Amino acid sequence: HVIPQGINPVFYQLESLPIKEHLLSVGSISRRKGHLYLIEAMVKVRQQFPDFRLSIIGSVSDKDYLENLQTRIRITGLEQNIHIIPNAPFEQILSAYSQAEIFVLHSQEESQGIVFCEAMAAGKPIIGTNVGGVPWVVENNVNGLLSDYGDIDTFAKHIITLLTDESLRKKMEQANRVKSHNYDWKIISEEIIYLYNVLITNH
Repeated sequence: HVIPQGINPVFYQLESLPIKEHLLSVGSISRRKGHLYLIEAMVKVRQQFPDFRLSIIGSVSDKDYLENLQTRIRITGLEQNIHIIPNAPFEQILSAYSQAEIFVLHSQEESQGIVFCEAMAAGKPIIGTNVGGVPWVVENNVNGLLSDYGDIDTFAKHIITLLTDESLRKKMEQANRVKSHNYDWKIISEEIIYLYNVLITNH
């Protein structure tokens, strides 16, 4: 029996004010979050959407990796498109969620992926990887699009698909608003109490 971790309730009240072609990735600045693969995917996305904006927000746990990301952004000429915001305050993170049109994260591994749940509550369609607990949170072609870790081509195609297809974005936004309530602490606490009562009764 799996009981998920809940999220901060402020995400349920967050007003969605998406800016055209703005994307958000939230996750610690570390190799396991796959930001380098995300940058490579955005090189391909730029061919069709030269004016896209991507914010990468996260606490810095690997300074060398951060430097690698910044170097790769310069080499690919994406300085005007991709912005890394390390150690951002919570209010800035909330603003970024509100303004994003799509949430993207190319993780190598996730147990549950709290940021995906937060993106769901904020009503954002999701593009992620088919690893760990992510498919348990993000149902492919329902509230997001998934590809294998390291599959840059498919990941880029998924981004292009959602940037192009407004109706699909809206469908996934609505699905996420509904599914996100699985991560409401009130519902989770009731489930925990129910489970304990079942165990006590059976013993």
